Amino acid sequence: MGGVIVERYAMIWAMPRILRGAFFTHWGEFLQFAAEASANAKQVVAAEPKAWPMRDALGAILFSAIATEAFINDLAEAAAREADHAHDMQLPAAPVLADLAAVLNSVEDDRGGVQLKYHMARMACTGHAFDRGIAPFQDFDRLIRLRNLLVHPRHQDRTTSLGYIEPASDIIRDLQQRGLTQTRPRGQGDPPGGMSWLSQVYCDRTATWAHEAARDIIAELIRVLPYDDRLFYISFLRQWLSSSKG
Repeated sequence: MGGVIVERYAMIWAMPRILRGAFFTHWGEFLQFAAEASANAKQVVAAEPKAWPMRDALGAILFSAIATEAFINDLAEAAAREADHAHDMQLPAAPVLADLAAVLNSVEDDRGGVQLKYHMARMACTGHAFDRGIAPFQDFDRLIRLRNLLVHPRHQDRTTSLGYIEPASDIIRDLQQRGLTQTRPRGQGDPPGGMSWLSQVYCDRTATWAHEAARDIIAELIRVLPYDDRLFYISFLRQWLSSSKG
């Protein structure tokens, strides 16, 4: 996305013929907070290359993960409303939206994880889940797992036989290999030592990766939703999708 989206997405929606009441959705605000934190992290490092944008990096990671969860949880309610509206107007999207709402509510009732919700949502819309081994799902899955490390912190470092400190978590090691952390993996010729796994993600590159991972998984799911310009929420999502390109 070129630049930071300045719009805030907080909306109230009351369908005229459906007594469902108000509906507020805030995933866009969370994603905006992540975008701002990522941009701030870049500015900190641009001003002082050796600086660690700790607060902004953590903010970008956490708000990115929160945005993905808020989006998929909101989608269950939105799909149910849109299904009713589509049914009233006899639109072809009605059964797909009804199935989408039902499957998301079922996963929620069974306490399924956010990754499963995205898989099932895509399956309801296309008949196929996300490919776990490629973008955008792969980075999204790692984002959620990184969020879990941060909100349930514990010792996540180990020392090799050569005296190098490295992350025990495969998530952090993968980000290291991709050059998205403070340092790359240590090897032959490097001095012993290192830094903790948490210090590794105090990095502007980690912040950018987190925001893009969230943005891309949300965008991919929006692309497969059944579209009709008479469906208010899905039209809103398509407008967001257009504004987020860059």
